[in-house]
Amino acid sequence: MKKAISLNEAETLAAKLRTSAGLNEDEPVNTKVLLRKLNAIALFKPLMLACSGVSCKSESGKMFLLINSECPIGRQNFTIAHELYHLLYDENPKPHIMFSGKDAEEKNADIFASCLLLPKNGIIQMLSPEEIRSGKIELKTILRIEHMFEVSRSALIVRLKSLHLIRQSEIKQLETFPLKRTARLYGYDTSLYERGNENVIIGNYGEMARTLFEEGKISEGHYNEFMSVFSYGESQDSDSSGC
Repeated sequence: MKKAISLNEAETLAAKLRTSAGLNEDEPVNTKVLLRKLNAIALFKPLMLACSGVSCKSESGKMFLLINSECPIGRQNFTIAHELYHLLYDENPKPHIMFSGKDAEEKNADIFASCLLLPKNGIIQMLSPEEIRSGKIELKTILRIEHMFEVSRSALIVRLKSLHLIRQSEIKQLETFPLKRTARLYGYDTSLYERGNENVIIGNYGEMARTLFEEGKISEGHYNEFMSVFSYGESQDSDSSGC
């Protein structure tokens, strides 16, 4: 059975991926850009709410992800980071579905995702000396951090707790604040807490399908079936500009 990785081990893996992607140790991770840099293919589609995402890797090493667009954007970013752990560092990679169950590897993937999306130094730089000393982080700071790194409130709280930067009493108070209402009160967009990205595709999925069709490896029917995932709500033949 796979053993649980330590926080330090997860930090090391996250730093390794950041370095390979050309990111420094404290800047935010744009998950879509990261997927492109890794030459992965990701589709965002509505799934049952119990499933946050699905991932698998081909024999050639090509990575595929299916992300639940019914989940809030912050949750989607965490799911991408979680799945990347399985695709890159899981010793026994296999087609994987992210449910709420928490075996050892699921917990490892969660810790890794937390370290990748919420770098320790990046968080500390956004805290005041008084917040670091007291473990009492103001709501405005919480909002600033979660919007800077584009993560959910729950993911941020878990990370702050693992770094011993927040007191339990403060966590309970933060959990009482309504997410969207408080975000609006402080001038933030609420899309981080809402579903989105439906039908977005990252990677060269369309290019691969077209190449297979042009090379005669798939029929026109199969090509059209593959391309049906691109649902942009407009006619395929409409290519004119209304400017």
